[in-house]
Amino acid sequence: PVRQAYKLGDTIKIDILIPKIMFDRENTVQYLFKDFDFDALLSIRELNNKTKDIADQPGANSKVRIINEVGEIAPFSAAGSELLLNYDGSHYRLTSKLILINKGVFNLMFSTGEITGTAELINPPAGYKKIIPGVAPSSFLVNSGIPFNYHLFPKYTASEFDTSDKADTKGRSFFPFVVEE
Repeated sequence: PVRQAYKLGDTIKIDILIPKIMFDRENTVQYLFKDFDFDALLSIRELNNKTKDIADQPGANSKVRIINEVGEIAPFSAAGSELLLNYDGSHYRLTSKLILINKGVFNLMFSTGEITGTAELINPPAGYKKIIPGVAPSSFLVNSGIPFNYHLFPKYTASEFDTSDKADTKGRSFFPFVVEE
């Protein structure tokens, strides 16, 4: 998503690219994610009830048409879809499109579920003892953390979100969009 508002028939491209080798937060070690299941999820909800939090808003998977190109967005409920990333040996990738087929105020929420895999530590520095198996809860950095339309959360739901540019909140995975009249 790159605009504040969309019209019926507009297309929103979803492109996720995760390298198989990643640095930790402090850039001290690298981890190899080979044949890894990130348990990535996409929730699409319609924001239409000021008295309810985002999790209690109705699912809106039926309000978009999904076109998968690489990997798959696989709906499993009215609000939830699994993101099945394609692994090509060096990257995990998903490229799909959402075509807007209904008017309304919607929210795309990218997240990860329970990650059960472990990543291999690559060439740790001498004396490095802080090896933690597995992966901590993760979030996607949507549009580099640009908080377009965050004002819609308190306007249409009881949810409140910190929209500051601090490093720990800038990458929140929430991105609402509006289908124009």
